Amino acid sequence: MKKKRVIQGHHQIYASVDHPEQERIVRVFKGEHEILSKMQRYTRKRVSRGFLSSLALFIVLNYDRAEDLE
Repeated sequence: MKKKRVIQGHHQIYASVDHPEQERIVRVFKGEHEILSKMQRYTRKRVSRGFLSSLALFIVLNYDRAEDLE
């Protein structure tokens, strides 16, 4: 029997006191949540175009097999 994958909520944008409506949370698998959290932490100040280009290519190559977790 396959083990069920853990789904977590990831804050893309946190709500603020002035703008509580801008909060955005997406549902992702546990391992993806860890990757996204590290990406946000490590690219807080600067990010290279090469990194963004690699992410864009990853999206193009994997979009068709993505699962909707909503």
